[in-house]
Amino acid sequence: KYDISECMDQYKLEREKRLSQILLSSCDVIPLVKEYLCFHGYMNTLEKLIESDECNLDKIENENGIKGNLESISQDVQSKTTGQKPKSQENKLIRNEDLRSDIASFMENSKLKIRSEIRECIVNGKPLRALEMINKHFPDLEKDYKGDAFIHLYCQHFIELMRDDKVEDAVEYAREELSKYANSNPEHMQLVSPILGLIAFRNADESPVARFLKPERKLFVADTINLVILESMFEESKRSKLENCVINLAASKFIKKYSLGGRGPKFSVEKELGYSQHSTS
Repeated sequence: KYDISECMDQYKLEREKRLSQILLSSCDVIPLVKEYLCFHGYMNTLEKLIESDECNLDKIENENGIKGNLESISQDVQSKTTGQKPKSQENKLIRNEDLRSDIASFMENSKLKIRSEIRECIVNGKPLRALEMINKHFPDLEKDYKGDAFIHLYCQHFIELMRDDKVEDAVEYAREELSKYANSNPEHMQLVSPILGLIAFRNADESPVARFLKPERKLFVADTINLVILESMFEESKRSKLENCVINLAASKFIKKYSLGGRGPKFSVEKELGYSQHSTS
């Protein structure tokens, strides 16, 4: 009698054993990092990475650090559990040339240079300049977009005025500009009201609303605007491939922990990727 449950358990054990033996090289990870940088508009960093990238096709094909890939694992396990011979492994490794071509194509089609300049404007405290660039290169974006991305951009200008101690200008801007957007949508009012609280504190850096003055706030606005631009050009642009990989990793660890009745260590990206604070010191 053929026991399908026993066969599946054996398959899972073999798969986990093989997966645990995989060693990824920099050649596997670098393309994902490049795509991540391109996705989020970090053009300068991407260019430097491309310049310093010595990961060519010969290195990918000959590097000893790679012990296999998911396709070969699936084929090997299948051959052991079903007796079938594995398929040809001519597609065992992704060709670096194709990866570079895909990234170059995405860089061009996603208007990386423009998105990078918009990001830099926001991060450097010039949100209105970023808005000018958006209206120039994506003239229908603000009109067609129904979310709250642009109210974040307008609020950021108010924050920058407060950061520069231009309180009177900030109050006037809030009265004449921000109020229009806030009053047009109750959800926008909920976003604007806490930020206006910066006016109430002489030393806003030590106030309950100090979070709006932190660098993370600029990055949040820049990421939000960048995603809106990508969504206007592509149907599915919620996350980069690298971020999807991390999400899938976390999900797989959660499922495994759940199958064990909730037992096991807490998921940590740093631990899973072999990162430690000592490695950066």
